[in-house]
Amino acid sequence: MLLLLLLVLTNQPLHACVERTYSSRAVEQRSGVLLYSERYTDVVCNDFPFSSHVVYLGPYGDTLATKSLDFSRHLIRPDVTLDDRRTGYREGAIVRGDSIEMFRRLDHDAPEYRRSSRPDRLAAINAGLDHAIRRYWDLLAAGSRVEFDFAVPDRLRNFHIRVRRLGEPADTLQLRIEPASWWLRWVVPGIDMTYDAQTRRVLLYEGVTDMRGDGGRRYRARIEFDYGGPRREP
Repeated sequence: MLLLLLLVLTNQPLHACVERTYSSRAVEQRSGVLLYSERYTDVVCNDFPFSSHVVYLGPYGDTLATKSLDFSRHLIRPDVTLDDRRTGYREGAIVRGDSIEMFRRLDHDAPEYRRSSRPDRLAAINAGLDHAIRRYWDLLAAGSRVEFDFAVPDRLRNFHIRVRRLGEPADTLQLRIEPASWWLRWVVPGIDMTYDAQTRRVLLYEGVTDMRGDGGRRYRARIEFDYGGPRREP
């Protein structure tokens, strides 16, 4: 149904758009306890990522939250909305011209706060980080560091980050995403991501996640992705 609607709205021929589904499992970094799983449905039109819908499922299969991303205007800066069904927490970002409008609501009864920013450098939003990494793939694989901004809706601001390679590239490319500021790196843990060097798809994510625990703090998790078919170990 979603695919049909997109075809009508974008006037794309039927054969031009396809749905691609895959999944992931998030476990607590220290204990290995299953926190949740993710079910992805991506719409790709003429090999261009158009949209993505993510359903977050609890250990017993109950829906915890959903996230929608619209890449139709910009791969690196998609419009994004995350809704947590348990608490009513809501966050996201909308691109308006050269500005990013971010919004956040803490629960069902809380007011929604919004703030706009105008980055003076490349800025990635949510899963647009993946596409930023692919844009600079050759530089990163060669060992260069890349810096850009990253929108963080729950803080209603952008952060200046850097991406650098860990280890030597082989079948996989391991990257660390961390604050560009040296003093922030003392207090803000980095995120490690492992990519398949051939397909350039993420295999493993380790760090802070979209989802929150009972106390409202974001989980730190190890997330392994499953695209079906033969699987390369991260």
